[in-house]
Amino acid sequence: MNLTPEGKTMGSFATHHSRAKLRTQVHRFFYKIHNEQIGDLLDLTPRNLEIKDDPKNGFYVDNLAEEYVTS
Repeated sequence: MNLTPEGKTMGSFATHHSRAKLRTQVHRFFYKIHNEQIGDLLDLTPRNLEIKDDPKNGFYVDNLAEEYVTS
């Protein structure tokens, strides 16, 4: 997951290619930052989410709920 300068997430996209078919999967996640607390907008269970840094993939919010887009 990538963070924009405004603290908003950019969605993740995965494309799979197999011989004659091309298939794309899209999954979304949403969060808010308020009073230095990160809240998951898809799972309202109170949790203490953290921003982490992966040297290969960049910054991300750990343990966010995500949904796959079906249409």
